[in-house]
Amino acid sequence: MARLGFRHRRARPELETLSVATPHGSRKVVLPAHPVRAEPRRALVLGFHGGHGSAVSFAGRSGLALAMHSEGHDIAFPQAVPHWADGRQRLEAGWPADRDFIETLIARQRAALGPGPMPMAMIGVSNGGMFAMRLALELPEPPALSVAVVAALPEALALRAESGPPAAMLLVQATKDPVIPWAGGEVPQVAGFSVGGRLLGAEDTLAFWKRRNRVAGAPREKRVRFGGTRAQLSFWPATPVGADLWRIVLDGAGHRQLDANPLKLNRGSLEAFIGRTVASYVSSSDSMGGQAAEKRDGPSE
Repeated sequence: MARLGFRHRRARPELETLSVATPHGSRKVVLPAHPVRAEPRRALVLGFHGGHGSAVSFAGRSGLALAMHSEGHDIAFPQAVPHWADGRQRLEAGWPADRDFIETLIARQRAALGPGPMPMAMIGVSNGGMFAMRLALELPEPPALSVAVVAALPEALALRAESGPPAAMLLVQATKDPVIPWAGGEVPQVAGFSVGGRLLGAEDTLAFWKRRNRVAGAPREKRVRFGGTRAQLSFWPATPVGADLWRIVLDGAGHRQLDANPLKLNRGSLEAFIGRTVASYVSSSDSMGGQAAEKRDGPSE
């Protein structure tokens, strides 16, 4: 959020929790203090924890604050109660409150920054990743980039959002995820914390975003490694009427991602890649994130 940065350097960002008044009552947002005193960047980056999760824990353990700060950007972590309304029917009653919460944060940041463009990015894991996809589909102004980590599109949301404006998307999918089935279908019960509902499979989620973002043809692809995990990175550049689409497939990986609790940023980590990619979109002077040439190039061959 727009404010001067932290007063001194620390290995991990210091966390501040704020109450935000919304039309549906008070909500919480966690702000990791930036380690370098500087004027705020003209952007809004939000990080969404998973279901039954904690914004404080996600801010501290995900490494996203370290990653975004290394790129010169702040990031804020809103708190769900206790799940985000991601499009599954059992969570739908919470959508008006969640939508108004995010729109309030957007309005407050615009007011703090004053006139001018304000690119946005949404990063979420699991239930938070599904929520990030929903925001990309339903916000009046799509984010410059949305990142959905170990998340799939709920079937009900996909059916009602088949058409609409494109929105740049980065999907991170794990081939051995026991919570988000690769083939899709009903969400399995895990330790009593899961919320039921049918999800598209990994390939169908990708196909939805290819249609929505109006991309076609073969992607640019590259084999990469994030920490000890091998992965396939694919990139479909935007057409003149579409938006960029990224996909990372983590080979043999499970559901627990962005949970390493790093003391310092590993430049070869998944969170570092997400930070660099998000920064390249929100750093553009264009209000839609600007499909800049360096982003269209995607991964090198």
